[in-house]
Amino acid sequence: VSTREKKFKKSIMMVVSTTTVVDPRILSASPFRFHFIVLCFFALSSFPVVSLALVISSFSGVSRHSSTPRWPVVLSAGKGFGSRSGSGGGFEKSTGSASKKKNVSTKKNSAASPPLNSFQAAANSNPKEAARILKLYGGDIQKGTVERIKIARSELERSNPALGEAMNLYEQSTMFRRSVEGLSVMQEAEVPVEAWEMENRRERRLVEIHEEFGVTTTEIHNAFQLLTWDASAEARGFRGSAELPKNMSERLGLALSLATERISSKEGRLLDVGCGTGVTVGEIIARNLLAPKQVVGLDISPEMTAVASRKYTRSAFVASDFMDYSVEENGSFESVLFCMSLHDLPDPVAAITQAISLCNRGGRIVITHPRGASHVQMQNRKNPIMVRNQLPDATQLGAICSSFDGVELTYAPADAGSSKDAAEGYLAVLEVKE
Repeated sequence: VSTREKKFKKSIMMVVSTTTVVDPRILSASPFRFHFIVLCFFALSSFPVVSLALVISSFSGVSRHSSTPRWPVVLSAGKGFGSRSGSGGGFEKSTGSASKKKNVSTKKNSAASPPLNSFQAAANSNPKEAARILKLYGGDIQKGTVERIKIARSELERSNPALGEAMNLYEQSTMFRRSVEGLSVMQEAEVPVEAWEMENRRERRLVEIHEEFGVTTTEIHNAFQLLTWDASAEARGFRGSAELPKNMSERLGLALSLATERISSKEGRLLDVGCGTGVTVGEIIARNLLAPKQVVGLDISPEMTAVASRKYTRSAFVASDFMDYSVEENGSFESVLFCMSLHDLPDPVAAITQAISLCNRGGRIVITHPRGASHVQMQNRKNPIMVRNQLPDATQLGAICSSFDGVELTYAPADAGSSKDAAEGYLAVLEVKE
């Protein structure tokens, strides 16, 4: 065999080997399999062992780097998030499905329904109320929460068919997009054409519903939030401060101190956005940072604010969309606090802008999540229906501040994934200069 022929064979094997290392799944893709087999046999005389291994691999499609194709998941996307089929999935996970799948954190805890140990901790001090809550949820908090959501969703679909249809389309589309996110070119090629066509039909129908009935993405997002928080309000209210682990207490304490230290007069007020059942309000009162009448809690869920009002009778609680809350009707505040809630709002940038408009000169906007930005990232990846957004980083917050005169970022949050984020959690402070 000539030297030139040897070099040619060697070059062929280098191409085959390199391509296999880059993406071994190419061996199991039928358009390429025949060519690989031909190349492997062509070089068999010079590289018998390597070539034979590649031929076997091309038939089996098995490689140490290969992974199960994701397109079967794509085709079934959208059947889990609160669907009446009861097939499990993201939305049911966020509401405490009794399945063995991991729960997904959505608001002020790593699962939307109370963990058993938290419920037991509260039940030990008030067994009578615990019995009432268990009865209310049919003897099982997680299953009961899921069932309450399904019932409420069925009622919503009957009373507002356009919104109900839009919610179904939105969750299916969101889960499809999440399932194909980050796929390589070869992996995308494995997704059936029918799946992409189905997604295009969903998107077109969502546009039609918006044009005909005025249903917006924000309205859809808020509907999912309402269903979940209304259904879990009683259980969350009973669990109370058990929602926050003890090791997070210091992080929360720092944020609350920063949010309240500028409120010197007895008439000064703080607005707790996304107050839920009043856990943060209770912490402010318990730490003697403000008088009860100085704290106003706001939440989109009427059931949440009803529970909070029963627990903290001297504080005011308002059931409202934060973006509809105006200075003209409600007055302004010395401080606006987002405690583990900003990522639950449909548009964090718009929410911060709204907070600035509600804040007096010399006031503060404090954004905190003791578990950190990385925790919210994880929530967003696992449950994008409920946790639609991530927390803004220092650059994004700086851009918001620069669009206003006299607004400054005085405490920048740590980057998600950093050691500081893990050690201190997420904390950002914006000051409205006098």
